[in-house]
Amino acid sequence: MYLADEVRASRGSTNPLVGLLGLSFAESGELHYQFAVNAHVPRGEYYLIQLYEWIIGEPSNQQLVPVQWFIDHQVKFYSNEADWRAAAEDAQRKSEYIRRERERERGKG
Repeated sequence: MYLADEVRASRGSTNPLVGLLGLSFAESGELHYQFAVNAHVPRGEYYLIQLYEWIIGEPSNQQLVPVQWFIDHQVKFYSNEADWRAAAEDAQRKSEYIRRERERERGKG
């Protein structure tokens, strides 16, 4: 099981974000990314995140993001995999609903 404290300890980091799992959201409320915070780069306050594929849940690419990215993308953090996966599934259902409603509204216009 993925636990933030274990990841942080294994990487020798004391940064509270390292090891957390996250979900980011678009302004519309739709789910955008699912990721893990792998490392903190103090110079410039950047974080290395590991993105995950939606369909198979496997790691895809890594990306360096500034701390502001977490704010701009309405990120929600989780310290364990079970909560993260449950929240991702719930967010995916909500995203699908938002998309269907948007399409329905376009059809009325």
